[in-house]
Amino acid sequence: MEAVLEIVSLGARDDDFEKKLRMYAKCAIPLYVIIDPSENVCTLHSRPTRTGVYAEQKSVPFGEDLVLPLEGREIVVKTDGFPRAEG
Repeated sequence: MEAVLEIVSLGARDDDFEKKLRMYAKCAIPLYVIIDPSENVCTLHSRPTRTGVYAEQKSVPFGEDLVLPLEGREIVVKTDGFPRAEG
């Protein structure tokens, strides 16, 4: 598996930002992207370590392109159409 992309729901916030983050890093998933509609941001985690952390993190606000650097190629996700939180 090269990447996991998840949309945060209010009920699973702790799972996505803590439990799953550690689990995917320990499993050596190269990219973990958390799409957070309540904050209008995508967070790209990369360079997993065996200790359950990602060495790099990059935030991409909705409206900017999310570039996923996969092995030998890049995938560009357009975020300008993502629903935004009110406020």
